[in-house]
Amino acid sequence: MASVYGVALSDLEYYSRDYVSGRIVTNENLDVKLFDALKGVMQEGKFIGGNVDILLRTTQPYTAQAHTEDADIPYPGTVAFVKMQVPLKEVIVNAGLTLQARDRATGGLASWGRIVEEVLDDQQIDLKNLLRCACMSNGTGIIAVAHGSATGAGSVGDPYVIALENTYTTLGIENAALCQVGMKIDVYAANLTTKLISGGEITARTFGNRANGAATNGSISVVGTLLTGALADSDVIVPTNSLNLLPMGLVGLIQDGTHYTASQGRLTTFQTQTRTSYSALKALVWQATDFGLASESPSDGTPTVWSIGSIDDIFTTIETGTGRKQPNLLMCGKNLAKTIDRRSKEENNITVTVSTVQARVQPAAGSRYATEYIAPDGRRVPIKIDNAIPDNVLYGLCLDDLNFYPFGKWDFLREYGDIWEPARGGRKTNYEAPFHGYYNIGADRVDNCFVMQDMRTDL
Repeated sequence: MASVYGVALSDLEYYSRDYVSGRIVTNENLDVKLFDALKGVMQEGKFIGGNVDILLRTTQPYTAQAHTEDADIPYPGTVAFVKMQVPLKEVIVNAGLTLQARDRATGGLASWGRIVEEVLDDQQIDLKNLLRCACMSNGTGIIAVAHGSATGAGSVGDPYVIALENTYTTLGIENAALCQVGMKIDVYAANLTTKLISGGEITARTFGNRANGAATNGSISVVGTLLTGALADSDVIVPTNSLNLLPMGLVGLIQDGTHYTASQGRLTTFQTQTRTSYSALKALVWQATDFGLASESPSDGTPTVWSIGSIDDIFTTIETGTGRKQPNLLMCGKNLAKTIDRRSKEENNITVTVSTVQARVQPAAGSRYATEYIAPDGRRVPIKIDNAIPDNVLYGLCLDDLNFYPFGKWDFLREYGDIWEPARGGRKTNYEAPFHGYYNIGADRVDNCFVMQDMRTDL
């Protein structure tokens, strides 16, 4: 086995096998909340020819009626289905060890082993970030939309500065929430066919937010080569080589195909079917005018004052709808979870006292988060916090209708049989450890799910 300064490929392999990198799997702790929520609905090994086939039931026969001795028994109704397909998607992340890094790591295995841990830790962070992008997106891979033309020249000293305009009402993703410094991205024109920048690197970002009504756009600074044309309004940003290739996420699952104002945000086709043709494929989308307090003159697209009873109302609307089930999980960001807790205490006249008796001193609680919600039928519905979800947005998921489809086990690529492989082509890295997996998220139906937008978090 080849070695460089005493560090052999076999040494790397044995060290890495004992390292915690085995935790980079979807069914363990990646701190990606949608994965955590879907653990119980994993469906193994159903991909055939790159797709999972799902049957969507399109009719609900009703035969209940009064009956007398001389009356005919009602005819049973017919049941009809259409076939949907969920495509298999692959994601990959890489780690590398250079000759220079190992040259500097003198002192034997214990020393260069630290370098191995560093690059594998970075790999975990990189994978987690990509999966957060996938779990929030709509399958297109788009993580931001540009506003106006960019300034700068794209060089290291003068990067392109791209203002962003996407919000939860336009794309479902808030400004620069999914853009990370160091991320490699592609920039496409709004037509999604003309690539303007390939493999550019984000060197800085300003997050941007709606601040409960006062919209402020974020921005990213990008170093890259402009391939053709010019950067302009409505250009889209995606992780490099990922346009239309990422797995499905919350924004694509929980919508109705009409509400998002950015054309890239609306999924008029979902799992190969025309979304608006089937009520079962339309999640309930509520905006300010659906639940905001009338005295506040609520306006869609602007966070509004709301009552805790508004959440009850959307549960009840779903209960009396077409899906016959109800949400059993709520997901939101931390600020909305705090607001739900405050609204509940205020509207239900709950007083919290803190003991000052030394024996009962409690740890300081900077914030109190709602962790459960009692639905109108008395069920206790857990609330999970995921700060990739925009501040003013609440998702209600019916996990019974959602499916997480992994294909095989997530693992290192092992093209040569080991975790670490010789670098490809003429790259300077000596050894690389590509890690990959196949999965997608699908839904039998989504009319038992909802998204509430425009919810103020400063109440």
